[in-house]
Amino acid sequence: MPLVGELGQSTIQKVLSHTENPGNAIREIQMKASLRNPHCRPLLSLLDELGITRLETHVSMLESAKKVLAARIEQMAEEALLTLLEETFPYVSIDGLRSVPLDILKRLESVPEAYLQELGEDHNLFAELPIAVQRQVYEVNRKLLQEHAAPLMAVYLHGVAVVRQELNMDVGRKSITGPPTRQTYRKTLAHLVKLVNMIGGSRKVYHGMMDLCVTKFKESEGVYVGPKEAGYCLLRSQLLMAFHDSPSFRHLANEDPCHDLAWILDAAIAQNRSSLEQDRDSQVLKPAHMASLKKFFRDLESRDAGRGRKRKHQAAGSAGGESPMYGSGAWREESGKVLAEAGMILRDPSALHLIIQQVEKFPAPAASAASLAHAD
Repeated sequence: MPLVGELGQSTIQKVLSHTENPGNAIREIQMKASLRNPHCRPLLSLLDELGITRLETHVSMLESAKKVLAARIEQMAEEALLTLLEETFPYVSIDGLRSVPLDILKRLESVPEAYLQELGEDHNLFAELPIAVQRQVYEVNRKLLQEHAAPLMAVYLHGVAVVRQELNMDVGRKSITGPPTRQTYRKTLAHLVKLVNMIGGSRKVYHGMMDLCVTKFKESEGVYVGPKEAGYCLLRSQLLMAFHDSPSFRHLANEDPCHDLAWILDAAIAQNRSSLEQDRDSQVLKPAHMASLKKFFRDLESRDAGRGRKRKHQAAGSAGGESPMYGSGAWREESGKVLAEAGMILRDPSALHLIIQQVEKFPAPAASAASLAHAD
């Protein structure tokens, strides 16, 4: 007879509401729900005589049983785990029994979506889930991902290090205060690290996080790109490059259509900083960087031309399909969207400052030539 949780409450209520002798009904419930082994009854009586309450006895027995079951869960196959999860999941909201379904979830490589949806509805329970299961919940619950990521993004935007990058812009320039490198910032900024950990190796959560970053930038009320908007551009760039820095998750960065652009600019900023620190003449964007930038935009233009002939067919095939946020395969392949996000990468304050430096170098030779011509 199940006496745990809502089902147990319902069972007891049903028995007591259909009896004229509540005392006998309670004793009947106790008999049916008691330990089946006949040797247990005299042992329980002995413990009673020793002053150990039934509550203490049953709690101790429950903890011992959970330890035995936890050890067995570690050895179970996938099919057996799913069967046991189905039997124990109804008790996941009960503190004393929660560890059993959580241990099962920890072992499952892929949790069925029905469980993930339910886990996402209870915020306290979600906080106790293993991080790998949390990511699977994020994959099916876009709203929850936004609720948890948006506050971290907001704190990131107002962090001292981020504001410093926005104000100095030229973190690649020589400075008396010697600001940390961009790679150091990516490894040490707490809220950026938290966002990276939320994503882990999940392709869908990575796509969702980038889409959220772009959406927040679009929803900004500013009529120009101020510190807040520049912060979102910096986040889009540095979140991508944080995955580029990670050997375990670099494949996610490599799949990002803006990866090459962010990588080129980041390398140029680092190289420019190194040249200035060594008092060498800096070319800002070196010929190799310029060639790579040209190739990025030419490739983007070529892909757009190739897709133009197939766009109608793709639109028809995607009707009723996966959400653009969590689309698999070549995500974010519409050239307009890629170009817009490339614009955010270019508006990263340090990258923009580097580009402005490069542009400033162009008029000088032209002006000198014009002066010589005028003199002649």
